[in-house]
Amino acid sequence: MSYEKDIIEKTHIYFCKLYLGVNKRCPNVGCRNEIGRLPLQEIINIKIIKYLQFLEGLPNHNIAKQCLEMCKEMSTKNQMNYTQKISNLNKRYNLPDTSSLKSDTQWNNFISNFKKIMKQELVDHQKSLMKTNKKLTFYSIFKTENKKAKFLDYIKNPHYKKITTKQVSTRKPQIKNRNRSAYSTQNTSQIH
Repeated sequence: MSYEKDIIEKTHIYFCKLYLGVNKRCPNVGCRNEIGRLPLQEIINIKIIKYLQFLEGLPNHNIAKQCLEMCKEMSTKNQMNYTQKISNLNKRYNLPDTSSLKSDTQWNNFISNFKKIMKQELVDHQKSLMKTNKKLTFYSIFKTENKKAKFLDYIKNPHYKKITTKQVSTRKPQIKNRNRSAYSTQNTSQIH
């Protein structure tokens, strides 16, 4: 899926790995699965649909509603815009056209159905990624569902949680702060 290369998703994965305290080369799907998260694409698509519901509920003289109508006209000419994105989502998840939705209950049913279908597709995609990733073959035997790992809940104290997520370095600096000025003056006298 294309969302893996999105800058927002890369940032999300970075924080997931930071939260778990794992190496940056750890597989993304394993980190998401351990925390019980799905890609942010789920949240983004749901917000897009909810914003369409908000725009459809506005009066016709509202500027935002007029812009939506202009987008609908542009989508008939196959120009990429907001409504084109929504129609692509509807086609992808086999959902009805949103123009037929009039009442709030119809919108709420549409959104809940959309959430369910999209979540199931993303979970299936993550499972297939876990099965095909060579690093995760042993992990996928034990962790089969996308739920937050229980060990993450055992750390109640925020101080201990912070300690467990930081990587500890065993290296010592070669130049100590107190000798730094003496070292720099010796090198400059040798240069001249």
